[in-house]
Amino acid sequence: MRNVFGIDISDPFGQRVFNGDCFRTKRLSDDLSAKVHNAIELAQTEAEDPPANPVMMAFCVGTGFIGTASVLGALNALQYDFIGNPLVMFLVAVVMFIICGVIYRFMRKDIESRKDSTIANECREVRDRAVFLAQQELGIPVAAPTIDFLTQMYLVEKNGKIKPSAASGTTHINAAHYIYTQEGNLCIATNYTVFEIPLSSLRTASLQKKKATFPNWTKKEKWGSKTYKQYKIGFAEGKYYAKYYAVQIEDSRGSFELLIPNYDFETFSSVTGIRADV
Repeated sequence: MRNVFGIDISDPFGQRVFNGDCFRTKRLSDDLSAKVHNAIELAQTEAEDPPANPVMMAFCVGTGFIGTASVLGALNALQYDFIGNPLVMFLVAVVMFIICGVIYRFMRKDIESRKDSTIANECREVRDRAVFLAQQELGIPVAAPTIDFLTQMYLVEKNGKIKPSAASGTTHINAAHYIYTQEGNLCIATNYTVFEIPLSSLRTASLQKKKATFPNWTKKEKWGSKTYKQYKIGFAEGKYYAKYYAVQIEDSRGSFELLIPNYDFETFSSVTGIRADV
């Protein structure tokens, strides 16, 4: 059974086949797509820690250098041979550690203040406006919830068996999508495209025994928060771990499945009415 969001990379010439193309019904116009992409990238860049202010860096480094030179200069002026004294050198190290700590706090405050600057806020506003226009063009309801779906790149072996690709370092890759129902279809959308799957083609949903590993956390709340604690999500070596549900689809276009992390299945169920097998 093929994952709707699975990607077949078996072709020796590098041609990738996206399983869900047969359910795609809308694409964002090229012009607006480029605007959305650029706005999101710019907002993400501004959201990341900006480099420290060069003037502040120069001040901090200079302060540290002068502080060190002053301490050693004072010792030399007093004509004490303290350089070889372990206790004195330890005290000097402690003093410089404190100075470095103060410097670090100044630099962090500078970075944080610039992160929340007017420019960053303007970038977020441009992004939000572009996303809103994309939702309007694609017909995505403003109140549509978002959930993660699991995608996977795979190879089809000669015997027909599917072998997951380990290129990403995880068993799956997760990405947030809007979900809503419209005219008898389950609509799954991003800011660039819409997929429509007939609700009548959705069959059973079953919890899989193995956990999926994936690289991203897409929620505002942290994975270890009280909200998500019940789902027993794990994190190690840069990967998140969570159980997931497989929702079977029987359609005229073939047999497919949707893979949904356990922490988002309740939302999927409330939108579609599909319940998990006990």
